[in-house]
Amino acid sequence: MTGFSIMTRLANGTILINVPHMTRILAVSCLSITSLSLIALASFNAPAKDDKDPGIFWFCVAVAASCLIGVAGGMGEATFLGFLKGYPSHTVGFVSSGTGFAGISGTLTLLVLKGIGLANQYIFIAALPTIIVYYIAFQWLNRKKKKFPFIEPKVARRQSMIDQHNRESEVNSSAK
Repeated sequence: MTGFSIMTRLANGTILINVPHMTRILAVSCLSITSLSLIALASFNAPAKDDKDPGIFWFCVAVAASCLIGVAGGMGEATFLGFLKGYPSHTVGFVSSGTGFAGISGTLTLLVLKGIGLANQYIFIAALPTIIVYYIAFQWLNRKKKKFPFIEPKVARRQSMIDQHNRESEVNSSAK
């Protein structure tokens, strides 16, 4: 699964570089919904414990879905970090701590839900709405980014110096 994630990050930085962030996040959301749905479906069709010769079809579906979630995770992380270039540089730390906590909270949620006796397929189905929330939150951030663009102070200062130089050059050339 890590191989799929690495290949996705490489593709995201080379092939998909001109694809808008919102399009990539839509693809990430669709891949995530598809993979969680397929894993839930495979769990519903698990072979019986006493089955002597279980087929491998649903196992293969679960493995393929796991690969899809790896692709979605790698693409989502790379897309979100690229999206942050329009925000102050210190926000990368916020995202990093959030993704670190997501691993802990996701594992704890899974343990609690298994502890209360919820079957795997229902846990995966219960996770589906969180992907919709993720997409809506990303849309909200994108609207805010367009409404309140952030320009690094160094870039703004450099641009003002370039503008001043251009104005002085125009004045000097018109005086001659």
